[in-house]
Amino acid sequence: MKTIRKQTLLAAALVGALAFTTIGVQAQNQTIDTRIGKLSFTHDFANGYPTKETVEKLYDERDFQRATQAYIWALPMVTFGEVEHVLMQPKGAAHGDIISVTSFPGLSRFLTANATTPYTLIWLNLEKSGPYVVDLPAGEIGGFVDDLWQRPVTDMGLAGPDKGQGGKYLVLGPGQTAPEDTKGFIVVHSSTVNNLMLLRLLATDPKEQQATLEKIRLYPLSQQANPPATKVLRLDKGGRSLANAPRGMAYWETLSRLVNEEPVQERDRMMMAMLRPLGIEKGKPFNPDARQKKILTEAALVGEAMARANDFDKRQMELSHYVDGSRWEFALAMNVNQEAEFYTQLD
Repeated sequence: MKTIRKQTLLAAALVGALAFTTIGVQAQNQTIDTRIGKLSFTHDFANGYPTKETVEKLYDERDFQRATQAYIWALPMVTFGEVEHVLMQPKGAAHGDIISVTSFPGLSRFLTANATTPYTLIWLNLEKSGPYVVDLPAGEIGGFVDDLWQRPVTDMGLAGPDKGQGGKYLVLGPGQTAPEDTKGFIVVHSSTVNNLMLLRLLATDPKEQQATLEKIRLYPLSQQANPPATKVLRLDKGGRSLANAPRGMAYWETLSRLVNEEPVQERDRMMMAMLRPLGIEKGKPFNPDARQKKILTEAALVGEAMARANDFDKRQMELSHYVDGSRWEFALAMNVNQEAEFYTQLD
């Protein structure tokens, strides 16, 4: 009887000890109120570790924060990606074709188009074409080539090296080298595969504008011995798609495509790391799961809202000041190459 009683007492003591231990652990868990909700830690915050539910919440929040910042970072590139989409919509359009935009319905598809000036736009993919020749006639032309980040590669025409006297430009992409003999060429280098060329035909006489347009020649350097005819298509019927950043998952789908088309620049390596947990990685298809889709969809909305705040209520509004007495303001208060002395400009 004594043995049985001792065993019973021992079992009761162990159960009591376990219950006390469990109650003690629960009592020692610390929950903290934060801007993302309650976070729970075993023991306490300083000496414990996050509970499973808190770990999931923290990873979701980290991915969301990274996605909103990736949205802002990628905005110039994704927006230009939509410009390419619009330019390829005329029947038979291809990279290197001249897309002429002269009417309001066509011009209204671009965010900053001037409604009174005829535009000539060309999309270049230098990986597909190799080095590209742009042969401009003398005349009243103003234009440029911008890389995929909307950074200037070169001005052309009146503001460019040819000074409006006409010139033959050779546009080189990443890793491409000029031939040994570049006599007669204005050689320019782009850091991206995809580039937008834009020309404004500034003559006031429509016949002179048309004559200038017909003299523009575009072709790959590899075909300079027998250049093909330059094709001119028109984008005057308008359409539903706009050359603006798309919303929702379409934004990330465009970004994934462009990440895979372009070389990774040194300045963007950290952003590439931020994109990986979101399902966007160079050399891999974009197949986000349900959790990632939910985060990315909301991040695209919040990211766009942050970008609008940048445009309409800058933290340093004095930087947007144009001139006293004017209601005009600078929409972009930054260097055209997006580089400051100690950092690459993000906002």
